[in-house]
Amino acid sequence: MTGTLPPSNEQVGVKWLQGIPALDGLVATTVPAALEDWADTGFVTVGGAGGTPHMYLPVQGPVLSLHFWAYAENSARPPWGKAFDLYSHVRHDAYGVLDYAHIGRLLTGFPAQYTNARALTVNILGEPERRPGDPGDFAEYVANFHFDWTPVP
Repeated sequence: MTGTLPPSNEQVGVKWLQGIPALDGLVATTVPAALEDWADTGFVTVGGAGGTPHMYLPVQGPVLSLHFWAYAENSARPPWGKAFDLYSHVRHDAYGVLDYAHIGRLLTGFPAQYTNARALTVNILGEPERRPGDPGDFAEYVANFHFDWTPVP
């Protein structure tokens, strides 16, 4: 049984990204504190960046900022390729942005107080930007994505 409240835009973004097989377990709103937990794989974080809900229909239209992180243990060189690969999974893999066979996915598994959601469309709003200069030698790419989704009771 699902709840009565719609999930947040960030929760929907996390659930949608977790549906991409290569990213399963590698997505949240913050990176794990233990670097060794994701040094081999990289990590993706989701945050709100604006957007506009539909005026008359129960359709949300957030812009979510996706951050693609990578870290190389025992190296002072940020692993830019690993961070960019995470972005490529979102764009090109099964259940990603360009997988038109899976548009309109039902998203489930939210905490009990929330309804399910249906991701209607997800679109990339620009090329990913490299964010150099992190003092911890992290590689970070950032790209904004527009999500259209609706709660499903």
